[in-house]
Amino acid sequence: MYTRNKSIDPKKLKLIWISMLASIIIYAGFGFFYLTQIPARSHFLQPDVLAKVRLVLYLISLVLLFASIKLCRRAHSRIAMVTRDAFPQSIGDIQPPNPVPDPFSGSSTSPDRLASAYPLLMVSWALSESIAIFGLVLVFLGGNPPDLYGFSLAAFFLLIINRPKIPSSNIDASSGITPS
Repeated sequence: MYTRNKSIDPKKLKLIWISMLASIIIYAGFGFFYLTQIPARSHFLQPDVLAKVRLVLYLISLVLLFASIKLCRRAHSRIAMVTRDAFPQSIGDIQPPNPVPDPFSGSSTSPDRLASAYPLLMVSWALSESIAIFGLVLVFLGGNPPDLYGFSLAAFFLLIINRPKIPSSNIDASSGITPS
């Protein structure tokens, strides 16, 4: 039988998060350089088409913003359930070490919750970062500095809101806790 033996290292997770924050700053810097230093900027789209593209990208960004927040909250709730199961606060919170999943209730075991939380965080952050890419795309299509800065700031603050909230100790996905 194949068992997953993945652990979430908070340091690695924070490093990935910081690199995604840095990439948003790099996108904004590259867009600023393009706006100010490249003299022969050509507008690829007519102003009315650019306005429609801008509106579509704003609407997509709004959907991505809410999806990112929802995914990040779901990931953090799964991590909180695993840490609550692994480190109970009172005797009443103690759960059996390997609870049997009920096929009818859709509940899963702690290792499954933890293994699915990590990709949810990564997808949430990728959705946040794509908002900054939309601003860069608008600049290349003939947009203005407010397009670049608005999208970049929205993505930056969304990543700040969705920062990793992982417990400081490593949690093993196979048992819920890491042996010391």
